[in-house]
Amino acid sequence: METGPSCWWDESLNVSSGCLPIPVICDNCYAAQQIGGLHQAAGANREVRALYKGIVEPTEDGRWRFNGEIRVLPPDHRTWIFPLMYQPERPVLGPGMPGLLFVNDMSDLFYRQPLSVLHQTVDTIAASRHIGLILSRRVRRMSAYFCAPPSSAEQCWREHFWIGTSCAHQAEFNDALPHMLPLAERGYIIFFSLAPLLGPITLPPELLKLGDRAWVIASGEQGPHEFCRDADLVWYRRLRDQCAEAGVAFFAKQLPRKAAIPLDLMRRDFPRVERAPWW
Repeated sequence: METGPSCWWDESLNVSSGCLPIPVICDNCYAAQQIGGLHQAAGANREVRALYKGIVEPTEDGRWRFNGEIRVLPPDHRTWIFPLMYQPERPVLGPGMPGLLFVNDMSDLFYRQPLSVLHQTVDTIAASRHIGLILSRRVRRMSAYFCAPPSSAEQCWREHFWIGTSCAHQAEFNDALPHMLPLAERGYIIFFSLAPLLGPITLPPELLKLGDRAWVIASGEQGPHEFCRDADLVWYRRLRDQCAEAGVAFFAKQLPRKAAIPLDLMRRDFPRVERAPWW
């Protein structure tokens, strides 16, 4: 494993939107702030994107938060076929490898989206030459969905999807782990986006023994900067060391307020994957 790119995916795919914040953890959600910015900047010469219209609301202190509303692109919208057409120039996994498509990086796919939307999203990526990164805090629903693929699609799903969840502290991690391990047992690569990292997290043996079938991404809070909460560098270094000892890929995404990452923490690794015939 070697130090790699600054971003942990090649391109994002947003075909649906909507979320509801988890108290405290999601106070400074970057996606809500960006979507709110679209509304603030909209005027006579700029149209608010329909996918994001009406799904966030302003707070008294000037931030934006998701309000629980959901949206989805029409089934014939051109974005749906993007995975089938996309050709990454420099895949983060290396030359000749598939692209990593971050699905719904501006929302949570498993928050209230109907099964028809889940099916269309998954089927489109499974028909492509790329790998979909599915990241959700609704870990129970996500796990149940990917643990029950159609029998004819089971191998295809394992090859086309890395399944992840976000955790801010040890308690949230501990709650999510029992729902993630069955995915690993079924052959998926699983990952944990420790973001925003709000406290120390110790990775348990059940995860570490997965080796290159697991991935840990550590990230401080992105913004708004005036509200960002700090994170101790000791937390990052402990995660780095645990992963290095167990052969688990570790990716230091960023520190709070996008501060410079110390050289000893500049690890940006990806899981090792075997080449599939469809690549």
